[in-house]
Amino acid sequence: MGDQLRDVITPVGQGTVLIGMAMGFADLVASGRMERAPRLHGVQSDACAPLVRGASLGRPAPVVRQPSIADGIRIPEPTRAERSYNAVRYSGGRWIAVPDEAIERAWRQAASQGLLMEPTSAAAIAGARVLNLPPGAVLIITGSGLKAIDRY
Repeated sequence: MGDQLRDVITPVGQGTVLIGMAMGFADLVASGRMERAPRLHGVQSDACAPLVRGASLGRPAPVVRQPSIADGIRIPEPTRAERSYNAVRYSGGRWIAVPDEAIERAWRQAASQGLLMEPTSAAAIAGARVLNLPPGAVLIITGSGLKAIDRY
């Protein structure tokens, strides 16, 4: 997609994928392979959204661990918070929390179209719908549906 890549949406728990993307895009810009890095948008479930709730403070807000269909990002005390905040802030992206119902709906719709993913990955789809970005946004789908085959 080259310079047409403007937005990337990813589920965020500890922040590993988000931080890795920020580092990779920074390297591409520094090497001249990209003119600018895309905006990075971090998505969490409403059931556990310490990074979203603490974004204005620059540190995770305390949360009470609750059940969530997006169990892969249900991390109440993310250890890479500072770097995650920096990745989103410097890219011009946003933090967003989405309800579990929206995640499940996105997950089941994706499955009905032949895209089998773990429910956590569907948080990116639910987040993209709320962000309402122009065409060309990339959604990060990290987990195989085989992890959750018993839930289909």
